[in-house]
Amino acid sequence: MAEARVSVDVDWFKCAICLELLTDPVSINCGHSFCNSCIQLKWKKDANTGVYSCPLCRQKFTSRSVHGRNVILADIVERMRKVSLHTAVRQLAGPDDEQCYVCTGEKIKAVKTCLVCLASYCEIHLNLHNELNPRNKHRVINVTGKLQDKICSYHNNLKDVYCCEDQKSVCVYCVTNHKGHRIINNHAARLEQSQLFQTARMKFEQRIEETENMLKTLQTAKEEFKSSTQALEKDSEKTFEDLISLIRNQQCVVRDMIKAREQKESQRSDRIQMQLQMDLVKLKNRSGELDHLNDTDDIYFLQRMPLLYAASECPPPPKITVNTCIFDDLKRSVSHIKTHVEQICKYETAKTEIPLIKTSTLITREDFLRYFQPLTLDSKTVNKNLILSENNTKLTWINCVNPSSRIPERFTFLAQALCKQGLSTCRYWEVEWGGPQVYIAVAYKGIQRRGCGSQLGLGHNDKSWSLCCSESRRFVCHNFKETDVLEQISTRIGIFLDHKAGSLSFYNVSNNTMSLIHRIKANFTEPLYPGFWVFDSSYVRLCQFCENVTQQLTVKDIKELTKEKCNVISQFYLWGFSPNAASLFRT
Repeated sequence: MAEARVSVDVDWFKCAICLELLTDPVSINCGHSFCNSCIQLKWKKDANTGVYSCPLCRQKFTSRSVHGRNVILADIVERMRKVSLHTAVRQLAGPDDEQCYVCTGEKIKAVKTCLVCLASYCEIHLNLHNELNPRNKHRVINVTGKLQDKICSYHNNLKDVYCCEDQKSVCVYCVTNHKGHRIINNHAARLEQSQLFQTARMKFEQRIEETENMLKTLQTAKEEFKSSTQALEKDSEKTFEDLISLIRNQQCVVRDMIKAREQKESQRSDRIQMQLQMDLVKLKNRSGELDHLNDTDDIYFLQRMPLLYAASECPPPPKITVNTCIFDDLKRSVSHIKTHVEQICKYETAKTEIPLIKTSTLITREDFLRYFQPLTLDSKTVNKNLILSENNTKLTWINCVNPSSRIPERFTFLAQALCKQGLSTCRYWEVEWGGPQVYIAVAYKGIQRRGCGSQLGLGHNDKSWSLCCSESRRFVCHNFKETDVLEQISTRIGIFLDHKAGSLSFYNVSNNTMSLIHRIKANFTEPLYPGFWVFDSSYVRLCQFCENVTQQLTVKDIKELTKEKCNVISQFYLWGFSPNAASLFRT
């Protein structure tokens, strides 16, 4: 059915004198229309010269032209005023807006679409459309997108039915190409869409509520944790002060023991010295007597001879040795205390490595890095259009064919490769990529590698799952089924595999933060091998974590960095230090 379509320019309804919408429009003899007040003013000026002319066509009149009110034009202008012409003119159509089909020059944003005329109208031309089609014979709906997207490009007809299998709208003439498919009208499709929307909305609201509850719980936990740490800090300070006081008391006890031993040994050495001095005096006296007897001739000498024999039989002086090891036992006891304290510090510090706040799911990058799996590419699988570098961790597409031997494991048709490691537990790895397009995937070891055809591509068969990273489109793929993803994709992708739970997740990694791109749920029956499909002028690189990884410092790390921090965080008060410090020493 053909419909008459009239193109109307808003400038047609403007006065040529004041350049505004016509007010009380009147027509002169030449047929042009002006505002009544504007043309009257023009005639008054022309009266001075006696020559009257039309402001548009310049046609001259010998006398003032007789003009009458243009009823039809006045009615049209009045209706245009009712729909707020000036407001409508300002709402110009943007690049993403549907344009009015009738407007010429600057296109106005369309507000309604007629499904019979297959055209969209602004507010002004919508009223004209309704005037031409009284009693609402045409079906008019709100503008919900580009009208051209709703028209079949093959049959130039409205896409008014929906194919459930292909998940797209088609026109009635396309139904023959979709035999065996479930076809429903757009109304039923909208009902199903509305039900899906309501279900999805309920799930999102439930997820939002759960997340808000988690945030409240986390905030409460942080406040309780802060309060607990403050109390623990005060308790630990008091404990260490008591410990320091106890050690100082034991230091005084040890010092007193050393001084008492020193005084005792000093007194004993004084007594020995006094005895030796007395023995020395006696020996000198006897030596004098012997000299005196040797000088006399009296027989008295014979009587004194027994003194000579007694002097020669006098016992030798005692040997004196200084024992420098008398404090070895005390040194060992003090060293034992030091060793024991260090061991307790290490033991108690190791126990503080357990995180205080745990989550049921992995959230931070540090959580994922606990499952990090170092990977290397299997050179036997690399296609001849790819080159390996950086210790078998980087794949680069090359313009020339890389000569290679005939190896059964090699991908012969597409620029693909697999890693050596097969994963069957919870594992995490990261990949950097660049260029127009790459596929980041996992696959079973038995994936087909020889032959030709698109079914050999990673994700385009039932033995592989992939994420397509492209400048134009982003989607996940398995067994030829593609699912678009809404998230933007960064140049660093994190992949987490939970083989037992049947979950494969892709994450954006940026500034040590994680954001989920898409999660695939499947029933994995074999170990999965990470793989890549690299396109023209693209590359992928497996990230390896050594000293470059920025991880959250644990208590163990702090202990290794500085002994003082270790002593602060250790719970030394758990060790039962004996109140009788003297019992720790052996005498």
